[in-house]
Amino acid sequence: MEHKDRVYYSLRTHLEMLRDRVRCLAYQRALASAVQDKIVLDVGCGSGILSLFAARAGAKLVLAVDMDIPPGAEEVARANGLAACVQFFQGNIRDIELPVDSVDIIVSEWMGGLLLMEDMLPAVLYARDRWLKPGGILLPDRARLFLAPLGNVAGIDSKNFPTLRETISAQMWVVQIDPSRFLAEPACILDLDLDSIQEPDVKSYQAAFRFAINKVGVLNGFGLWFDVLFSESRPPVLLSTAPWLPPTHWGQTMWILPTDIDVSPGDNVSGLFSQTKISPSTASFRTNISVQRGNGEKTSFAQDIEASPSNMNPAGADEERIGAQAISGAYKGKKCLWIGCSMSFAALAAARNGAKSVSILNHSPWAARAMQQLADQEGLSNIRFLSEVPSVALSQSKDIQILGAADSSWQALISHIKARTALNRTSFPINFFRLETPWKEFYGFDFSAYARHDIEMFHEDKPLINGLMLGDITGRGPTSTFSSQESQNEEIIYTGMWISDSPTPAPLNLLDGTYNCVKVGFHCGTVVLPLPGPGSLVIDYPNGKPLEKIELIISIINGAICRFVIKISSHAWMLQQEYEQPLVSMGHIVRN
Repeated sequence: MEHKDRVYYSLRTHLEMLRDRVRCLAYQRALASAVQDKIVLDVGCGSGILSLFAARAGAKLVLAVDMDIPPGAEEVARANGLAACVQFFQGNIRDIELPVDSVDIIVSEWMGGLLLMEDMLPAVLYARDRWLKPGGILLPDRARLFLAPLGNVAGIDSKNFPTLRETISAQMWVVQIDPSRFLAEPACILDLDLDSIQEPDVKSYQAAFRFAINKVGVLNGFGLWFDVLFSESRPPVLLSTAPWLPPTHWGQTMWILPTDIDVSPGDNVSGLFSQTKISPSTASFRTNISVQRGNGEKTSFAQDIEASPSNMNPAGADEERIGAQAISGAYKGKKCLWIGCSMSFAALAAARNGAKSVSILNHSPWAARAMQQLADQEGLSNIRFLSEVPSVALSQSKDIQILGAADSSWQALISHIKARTALNRTSFPINFFRLETPWKEFYGFDFSAYARHDIEMFHEDKPLINGLMLGDITGRGPTSTFSSQESQNEEIIYTGMWISDSPTPAPLNLLDGTYNCVKVGFHCGTVVLPLPGPGSLVIDYPNGKPLEKIELIISIINGAICRFVIKISSHAWMLQQEYEQPLVSMGHIVRN
């Protein structure tokens, strides 16, 4: 399968959306009254939940289309007895061939951050013009974007951290907005009728706004959210992400002004908000803001803002813990390599508190820029910023401490492994467990078929039924490159092996039972690899010690896909399982 830069390939993201009951139940209600005996086209079907809703509500046929159909989608349809009604088609809606000339209904959950961030609505409009029969309906058929001025939200003292304030004010942030911070009544700044709008209307837009301030406060941010309406449903259904309603996985979006502005009742805030670029990866915005005070004084400025999936996620919760450890002087006099994908304040704390040197490799471009600016502002001469793992330098400096942010991405995981390889520390603990998977039942549908394809999302807080600890899998050999049938550019970054009869075997505390996943600890986080099917690994102690060799191979395909291969063997059988994860996936590895 060809993997591209798509933010919703990760099964973790689909699970997050399935758990969003506000979202799912709104679509369920909208479909229930509209699809009886109809042909339904689901554009961007994702996990398939909307297609299943439509099929269960009596649709004659459901055509589920997506650029990346998650592995296991057809298994889910079969498990729920809907395979005859739901057909999956992988590809671009502009190129796909469907087995019908037209459809009665088009349903799509196309909304992203800031309503249009996913750049998916043009595909829905194309499907409308190409497939929807006269008199057919769109679900939803209307969308609105709202804006409100906010007070006291920056969280950063602009006097003490002017450079950092400038950096964070150039980004959009996903938050849960407290309505008590409103300085004026919210306003709708964009209203889209999906039955009539055209693609240019949603590729870029300009929206005027004007607010009458109704309380004393410090204006230093704006909040945005959206709602969509299913007006053809009976009764009509509204799905809203407003901050005073139950939360959704979208949250709300906030941007922070580069300066604080004191405002009072009688002041007016006006301006233009324009979105100039929309793609699956990024969007660019520009605001022109004018504050007219009651005494006639006026403040005006323009602000450029960027938004992307990589910078619209909050930092890891464990950052504070790691920072406290650094502040305590744990790395005084030591060389540190910090690998992460967020604002690594703990790395700066280590530099401030006596670290000999701190090298930062950050996989988030905006965070790297912010950290560079803050380090320069503080005059930290013992910090340097890297663009890749310095393998040669590391191999000559065996005393380097490898650290990392708690929200390590897949890119960061690979950099951790490469760094440990260069330092000859490629030894990772591997565990066989039976863990409870979150892929069970949602809204009356069985989604368990997704479990064996999900290498991220096993519950870490559930009690273990059976556990087998095999100690360290020790790496061997240098990084190498080889050719395979699938790829001519597959780089092996780690090969590790445990052998039961080696001179110094790892401890093997054998417990009888059936195991459904393998956990590999990589110091910056844990990867959970599900084993296929029930009873795939059964330990039966009376019949002898079954495990003789375990091999773990990690490679990168075409610089874009991380591949794990796990081989488990005994004298009588061998189990081999492969897993792939796009490095650009929004998913993060499980926290330690």
